[in-house]
Amino acid sequence: MKIKSLTLSHFGKFHHTTISLQPGINVIHGPNESGKSTIDAFIQGMLFGIEKTEGRKGKESRYKKYLPWKTPTLYSGTMDFEMKGELYRISRNFYKETKEILVHNIATGRSKSIEPGERMPMLEGQNR
Repeated sequence: MKIKSLTLSHFGKFHHTTISLQPGINVIHGPNESGKSTIDAFIQGMLFGIEKTEGRKGKESRYKKYLPWKTPTLYSGTMDFEMKGELYRISRNFYKETKEILVHNIATGRSKSIEPGERMPMLEGQNR
């Protein structure tokens, strides 16, 4: 899998931020609290989801940690990647009330809606 770009629409401290990645190794660096861990959490969330947990665990959950303060209902983003020669775009809304995952094959124009918790077909056989 080669990640081409990340668009953090509303995720943690980021709003309407696009990060383009180049072929090869990309290094994301910056001072403390600049968003490096947030970008990592975004990539993991795009591929595997971020679930809201209840109770004491919920207070420290990833869901709450990256929930945008001012625009919680817009908690979302997209990720473009190449896998096995095919280009895909994952669009994901993380907000608990309106969760949505859409996988779009850029070459064919076909889209598939994925249920939360369901594995994406192109990721079958990939380890987390």
